[in-house]
Amino acid sequence: MSAALRRFLIGFAWLTWAYRLTIFIAIAVAVYLFFFKALGILLFAIEIAWFIVRPVSAELRVWWRRRAQTGRARLALLAVLAAGALALMLMPWQRHVRAEAWLHAERAQTLYSPFAARVVMLREAGPVAEGELLAELDAPELRARLRRLRAGEQALELELAGMVARADGAWRRNLILETLARERASLASERDELARLRLQAPFAGELLDRDPLIAPGAWISERQPMAILVDPQSWVIDALVAQEDVGLIEPGARASFYRRNDPGSPLGATVMSVDRVRLRTLPDPVLADAHGGRVATVRDDAGALMPRDALYRVRLRPDLNGPPPRRIALGSARIEGARGSVLARWATHAISVLIRESGF
Repeated sequence: MSAALRRFLIGFAWLTWAYRLTIFIAIAVAVYLFFFKALGILLFAIEIAWFIVRPVSAELRVWWRRRAQTGRARLALLAVLAAGALALMLMPWQRHVRAEAWLHAERAQTLYSPFAARVVMLREAGPVAEGELLAELDAPELRARLRRLRAGEQALELELAGMVARADGAWRRNLILETLARERASLASERDELARLRLQAPFAGELLDRDPLIAPGAWISERQPMAILVDPQSWVIDALVAQEDVGLIEPGARASFYRRNDPGSPLGATVMSVDRVRLRTLPDPVLADAHGGRVATVRDDAGALMPRDALYRVRLRPDLNGPPPRRIALGSARIEGARGSVLARWATHAISVLIRESGF
């Protein structure tokens, strides 16, 4: 055959091998996922052994038997290429980790009513001092219970005072004392509940996103946010890093934050801390794909959004040379990772998958 046809057939053979490798690995993964874990592992192993390992080993045996037909120059070239590829995979490259991230105030608190209540006062948006009253609520039913408990307490106190001069009735006195103690405990508990309706600023900051529909006299539920109190002087960036990359990041590493839909220059940052426990729930619903974010989520039994994949929080301190931001910003972070080889990364990923899938 001609040299051109020979080269075409050799290339076609390599493409066929790559195609078959991809197809059979996909079939093995599908078989593993479609059946229960014990049977899936068995079928996966059979698929890999019969359709991938067996043909590859047979082809390698043919190569070994026909090694004398390969010229020395070609053998030397193959050895150099193999050694070079291995050296590249073992070389400790400087890596950068990319992750979804968001810029937000380090201290922020959303104002909620502790229970269903009527609004008496809600402060307008703007700067507030620590301890300043932000909202005052009222619960008429709670106040009615307080009046009943107070009337009962007074009646018991009067009855107890009238028994001082009596010589008999010690058992009645003990009973009244016990009932009075319970009444006073209930009264203290209700007073504590009433005190919770006065919402004060736990720190100095700025009140933002005040609900304009909430006015004095309106009733609100415990799930309805009224406003958000933030500390505008302290901002952080939280990056959600994948499990296979979190081990590459150490405190003190440099990073860059790229705001979404913002063509301006990135914001420099420094790694403050790296969580060693995966996120169970999203820190804010705005990150979820269901609400316009880019983090894939699922809902747990309680209906809360949780990351679909294993993600770890890496907190960054932004370099704010100018005025502090006014709003949260979604984006992505590019973090300097520790030097590591490609081969070590593949091995770590393979081990993590084995550990994750080995549980029954």
